[in-house]
Amino acid sequence: MFCDSYVERGVVGGREAAIDLYALIKDELTKDKRFESSWKLIVRIFVNMEGFVQAYQTYGVAQCSTVRDFVKGFNRERVFFEFIDAGDDKEAADGRIHKNFELFWDNVHCKSIVLGGSGDKGYTRFLREYTQTEEDRQRITLLEARPHARNMSDIAAGLLQIQAPELFRQNDFRDDPRRISSSGSNTSQSPPASSSSYAGVVSTVAGADQQVDTPSKEQVSTTAKEGFTATNATSPTAVTLSFDRHGQRIDLPLKYDKALRDQFMKRNPRFCFDYHLSQCTRASCVFAHGQKMVSTTALDTLRSMARSLQCFDPDCRRPDCYYGHRRPHGGHSFKGKACGFRTEMQGVNTTIGC
Repeated sequence: MFCDSYVERGVVGGREAAIDLYALIKDELTKDKRFESSWKLIVRIFVNMEGFVQAYQTYGVAQCSTVRDFVKGFNRERVFFEFIDAGDDKEAADGRIHKNFELFWDNVHCKSIVLGGSGDKGYTRFLREYTQTEEDRQRITLLEARPHARNMSDIAAGLLQIQAPELFRQNDFRDDPRRISSSGSNTSQSPPASSSSYAGVVSTVAGADQQVDTPSKEQVSTTAKEGFTATNATSPTAVTLSFDRHGQRIDLPLKYDKALRDQFMKRNPRFCFDYHLSQCTRASCVFAHGQKMVSTTALDTLRSMARSLQCFDPDCRRPDCYYGHRRPHGGHSFKGKACGFRTEMQGVNTTIGC
């Protein structure tokens, strides 16, 4: 995830991000005598583009169109720099990263490989195979944004590492310190990511006067064959979550005012879900605040709109999360448009325990 200061400036920010990333890698590798001026630098960034774009909008950094402009600017700046949409399959981006790594590893013309994804523990086993000798370790550099996953630390210690806090976010949106309330209690604005809420990368807080705790493991019961429910026993009003037998969260139907929803949908800018349903802590929010809604009808209507946006926490158990945990329209598209929901969130069985 690139820093907000790049993304919010669209095409210009994308071009600057490409320029700064090139300079960073070139300078760091040159210092370690791993780069020569005549060499070409190829950068491929594999993402779930829909989730990536929506993440920044969810957090209030920029509208989706601005984020897409950022990607265009990045791709245009340098011939060998490209964002690549890997699709929304759970392991799509990882699979492409692995295969590209293998492709360039076996290429005698490839002198060095720089790998991003420091916070992903899934690279541990994969990298271990390629770091058995000092000669191999000299070919690999880690680009660190978020802290390394715990089981990656031993591998990372033997590799050249590049840190760029001015270029990449140091945490997920859901872990951003700016989303902690003044009382220090965590709430839930939206589950992530990823990304990544419009993008499922966000988690925040409930109002300062209504702390909502995530259910502990002891509060969840399950069996191998049946679905289960989780009850938040510590909130002022107990909230029961429903799941199918595979552990996929089921969003129970909401009653809302269709005419009011149509009215809300036509607004520009639209209402800020976090502000009206929880608490918005963005320094500069692109969505509408104003007087807080208090009408049950209005709030339920707003929740129905938030449901159409994917929660990016695959294991979300937050009882106050108002984002979608299954695709709202049942199939894989709506009115011919692609769906931003992950594959496993499409076609979820809505019968509890089945």
